Amino acid sequence: MWVLLAASLVIGMLLFARHVAQPLSDEPSAVVAPSTAIQHAPVTATPMANGDAEPLADNPLPDYPADVLQAGIEGDVIARLQIDRNGHVIELSIVARQGAADPRLDDAAMTALRQWRFRPAMRDGQAVPSVVQVPVEFRTGR
Repeated sequence: MWVLLAASLVIGMLLFARHVAQPLSDEPSAVVAPSTAIQHAPVTATPMANGDAEPLADNPLPDYPADVLQAGIEGDVIARLQIDRNGHVIELSIVARQGAADPRLDDAAMTALRQWRFRPAMRDGQAVPSVVQVPVEFRTGR
């Protein structure tokens, strides 16, 4: 069960890493997750002239609430995260749900995602704010 949750979140992180953000000066722009899995390229400390915000590898995974898991409730949550120039989440909202629209799943996803850190998006060698969407899947494995 937990393996499926962890695998789903890792796949979401991998999909997220491939997104294209087009920030306009100080205005963030949206990144939408594609629906296909990709190979993850290791995050390096090498400065980039241009690139998208990328989640750090040690970001925490959401906890599947025990009562929700025992009840067999499953669902997907898509969160919209606004990332500042330093790679911190400064705003977070749930923009879509599929399956059970249980607020406990929303809360679990948001609690973990608030702690996430990113390598910031880069434009012309400068860190810029960006907006990303992160899918989180909650599956019981039954």
